[in-house]
Amino acid sequence: MNCIIIDDEQHAIDVIEAYCKKISYINVLGTFHDPLEAVMLLKTEKIDVVFLDINMRSISGIDFMKA
Repeated sequence: MNCIIIDDEQHAIDVIEAYCKKISYINVLGTFHDPLEAVMLLKTEKIDVVFLDINMRSISGIDFMKA
C-alpha cells in the first residue's frame, strides 16, 4: 500500500513514518508539512492511505480532504 504523511509537526511525521517502516507492505511515498505541497503527488501517484493531521496552519485536514 502506498501512503503519504501530511502533518505540520515534524515529530508527528517521524513517529508515523517509523511505524510505517515496521509494516512490510506499507510504502511511504512522501511526507509533507504543507498539505498543498502534496497535491501534485496525489494527482500523479496511486495513494491508498493518507495520514493527515486535522489541525494545520494553512488548511484543516478536513477541508483539504473535501477539496
